[in-house]
Amino acid sequence: MPTSRYGLTLNHISKILCYDICILAIPIVRTGIFRCRHIIKTFLDFS
Repeated sequence: MPTSRYGLTLNHISKILCYDICILAIPIVRTGIFRCRHIIKTFLDFS
């Protein structure tokens, strides 16, 4: 199995990247959902 110069296999690197992406994506998705709810609530207040 190929390794990087730091001794990490490609499998380890892909797991680390996936973990980092998940950590970064979850707050973005949550804030996006809350923003969407806020926009919907604002529109409902107008009617």
